[in-house]
Amino acid sequence: MRAAWNPNQPEITDRIVQHDPVSLERLGPLPAIRSLAVVVGVLYGISASHLLETRILGGIILLQKLSLEFVRNRLAYRRQMAEIEQLT
Repeated sequence: MRAAWNPNQPEITDRIVQHDPVSLERLGPLPAIRSLAVVVGVLYGISASHLLETRILGGIILLQKLSLEFVRNRLAYRRQMAEIEQLT
């Protein structure tokens, strides 16, 4: 029986996983743009509402989203710096 995996032709997932961490530094502004889009979307939704409860809930959700995004960015930064340290 012949193996399905050929080491001379790696799978596409192998190529995705084996990335150059230094090249990921160019993706820096993308999380900021994503956060800006969330802020604009939530503020637009809050401004259309006349209920105080809806505005408060929108603010709470916005704060949760931004704090989660901040933590994720810090973790990704630390992981990327650790990978760069290992390469140098």
